Amino acid sequence: SIVVGGEQVKLEVEDFRIGDQLARNYQAGVPVGVMPCNRFMQLRSGEGGDGELGEVFAILRRAAIVEGIEPSMIEVDRAIEAERERNSIESAAKLALARGFGSLAEFRMLVAEAMRIGTMMRLQMLALDNSDGEAMRQLVLHKEKVTFRVASYDVQKRQEELAAASEMTDEDLKAWLDEQPQPTKTKMGIYDLPRASLRIVALQFAEGQFDPAQWEETALSDFTASEDQLRGAYDADKERFKVADTEDEYRPFEDEAVQAELTRVLQAEQGMNDLLKQLRDAQTKAIEAETAATQVTQGDLGTARTRVREVTSEKTQKERELADKEAELEKDPENAELKAAVEQLRQEVTRLGDDLVTAENAQKALENALEADKEAETKARVAFDLNAECQKLVEGKTGFAFHVIEELLDAEDLEDLEARAPGLGKWGQATAATSLRQAGAICFAPSRTTTASILFQATAVDLQPLKPEEEYVPLVKDAYWVQKADEEGREKREAMDTALLRLAKEKIPEFVKEREESREQRLADEIKKWEDGLTADIQRANEMLATPGLGTKAKQAWEAMRRQKQKQLAAKEARVKAFERAVDGEIEGEIREEARKHYGEVLEAAAAEAGFTVAQIGPHPRSLKTRPRFDKAYDPTTVFVFRTYAEMDAGEANGPLYDTAERRYHVLVCDKVEPLQSEDVTRREFMQMRESFSRLQVYNCLSQAFTLTALEQRYQRSRPAGVQEDLAAR
Repeated sequence: SIVVGGEQVKLEVEDFRIGDQLARNYQAGVPVGVMPCNRFMQLRSGEGGDGELGEVFAILRRAAIVEGIEPSMIEVDRAIEAERERNSIESAAKLALARGFGSLAEFRMLVAEAMRIGTMMRLQMLALDNSDGEAMRQLVLHKEKVTFRVASYDVQKRQEELAAASEMTDEDLKAWLDEQPQPTKTKMGIYDLPRASLRIVALQFAEGQFDPAQWEETALSDFTASEDQLRGAYDADKERFKVADTEDEYRPFEDEAVQAELTRVLQAEQGMNDLLKQLRDAQTKAIEAETAATQVTQGDLGTARTRVREVTSEKTQKERELADKEAELEKDPENAELKAAVEQLRQEVTRLGDDLVTAENAQKALENALEADKEAETKARVAFDLNAECQKLVEGKTGFAFHVIEELLDAEDLEDLEARAPGLGKWGQATAATSLRQAGAICFAPSRTTTASILFQATAVDLQPLKPEEEYVPLVKDAYWVQKADEEGREKREAMDTALLRLAKEKIPEFVKEREESREQRLADEIKKWEDGLTADIQRANEMLATPGLGTKAKQAWEAMRRQKQKQLAAKEARVKAFERAVDGEIEGEIREEARKHYGEVLEAAAAEAGFTVAQIGPHPRSLKTRPRFDKAYDPTTVFVFRTYAEMDAGEANGPLYDTAERRYHVLVCDKVEPLQSEDVTRREFMQMRESFSRLQVYNCLSQAFTLTALEQRYQRSRPAGVQEDLAAR
């Protein structure tokens, strides 16, 4: 039963039958607008799941009947007709069938019940407050604004100050540049495009030049250009077939003359591929003695480097052993055995030091030898003359041209190959030449110009040529002052971190004292725990080894484990030092964490000491970064703080932090967290909320006010005693 208007009424079987039917059909079966809930604005079933919706509709139906709500069948038919027109269905009867009902009468009955319940729900939803005041209340509900103090150091500004006050000359800059490692130089952007000088062998395509018949018994003996190859060549070099004096008109691929020309190009490239293989084989044979010498030296150098690593490792180990024994001798200076051990270790360290010098000298000699071998190999590669060798191989064949470009040129210069090698046209793939990494290298594949297929060899390369002085000096100058300002910035950051910690520790002397005094006990506890664990493992191994009938493999395993644990115990001093470092690190971390809570009290003093400036940021809403053009509307410090750190709690501190975009160091202290007020809301934010507020209210109402739990409380639902017991048990 439920209580409606002070009257207790019983839910009937019909209520549950109709409720269940509506629960299955209210989203898709009921015409739009009959109920405030539909497929777009659904009821939330509550904790019991979708099975509760039938009970929800049953309670609402009985309450509506008691309240005297009766649907008008005229309105029911109007709703059905509107739904029929909206879905372009011929008749209401077909609409009912489409919605899964056995007849129009059954459909009308369900729509009528839906209208009864929908009317009841809408009457109750009239209590919703959709006023501007309620919209504002919900907009600021549970939202906060925060105020920060921020200590900052501007690295970019310092860089500008240093540059403005500098009297550094260009010669000083060049001297500094020479000292920088190669990756740093590359990062500065001081290098121009790579350059190369070339030997070029060209097979020209035109009639009267390349003659496919001369290649039929060699490279073209089993070559036939396929449709895909022709299409690929056409697409890759379409500009070749552009109609003169037009912007975007091309001779079609299907044109027989076009296909004949493409075939000649592919045949020429096939011939050049065959020729390239012969040339590369010839070069490999010509330099095989130099290549073999280089490989032998590389192998010897690898062995020498391995020897250096081995001696270095052995020497380091002996030095550690010597340090440990010397520490023992300091505690027991009259121990003759320790004295002898120390003397022996000193002699071994001296011997290993001599061995290391010998090994390093051998390595250096081999490195020099390898450089000489590589230089000899490079000279041999360059001495192999691509053009001269090719002339021997193509004797009697037409269409060939040979060129030498002695000037070092980049890919942009080589694109207009015609200006350097007449008859070869434009070279769109000129970067293939400047991608060769060493002098004497031959191309990996034939390259195509507008008039020929070419092979090429680099006679010299400059992979990283400097830009003109007027271009690269300003870049070096910027990089220099960036480096100097960054170095000062890191020093300032370290000074700020140190000052904050020191001043904050002065606020918590008892905490610091308690943690420092706990060191010895914590260290003793760690050592005891470690020793007890090892002792227990050794005892367990002894017990297992005393077990009668223990197998050979098991015995070996337990003996190995016991030796390992005993060895660890014997190296106690080294382990103690590790524990000391760990305990000291833990104590330092705990003190720093506690001190951070007091950074706000010492921020100004630490900033004055380290050269930081302090400013207040806010109060601003925590959601400030969601506002339009946030990063343009606010200063860089505010943007940095509210983009990442807006959720800090009052009294919390963070930093020093580095803003990579603005090159600034910041220490943040959250001074205050307050509830958001209406005056903190922009008009845009309020209007955006207002536009969807009514719909949001309806959504929240359907989600919260019409769950089974809410209705049972509203209508004081009572269940039969047996059902109550079952629910309690569940």
